[in-house]
Amino acid sequence: MQSLIDPLWGPGAHSYMKAGFMGGIDDQAIEALVAHHADASSAKSEIHIHHVGGAVARVDAGATAFGERDAPFLLNILASTFTADGYDEAVGWAHGLHSALEPALTGRSYVNFLSGEGQERVRAAFRPESYDRLVALKDEYDPTNVFRLNQNIAPSGTDGAG
Repeated sequence: MQSLIDPLWGPGAHSYMKAGFMGGIDDQAIEALVAHHADASSAKSEIHIHHVGGAVARVDAGATAFGERDAPFLLNILASTFTADGYDEAVGWAHGLHSALEPALTGRSYVNFLSGEGQERVRAAFRPESYDRLVALKDEYDPTNVFRLNQNIAPSGTDGAG
């Protein structure tokens, strides 16, 4: 199972993710999803809507750093091409779909689905109190920001670049 989709992510693949938690899926969101699915510029691009809730929603919002326990859905838009050809168009498609779905989005995202969007988007993935707790942990255990090659939580007083 772990290697099931490996062929989609082979050498030379160009991929970008744009994501967000959704407060619901209304008719406008469905129309945007259908229209953008039909207009995908790359056959390798994907739209995922994950149903969350259940066990995720039963945990207190402050118990862990998970960003959005109240949202029923998580959107992940994968703009991907097998080579550099068409990559910019695929990323533009992802941005267009994300913009079209903006009214349904909560403003937070699942941090693992962020793709080079900068510190402000990483910060927005968490509730403010959770982000502050993560910074405090980073200050204690990684004050020089050694572990920064990810969607980085920067230690206090740094820009996160390391």
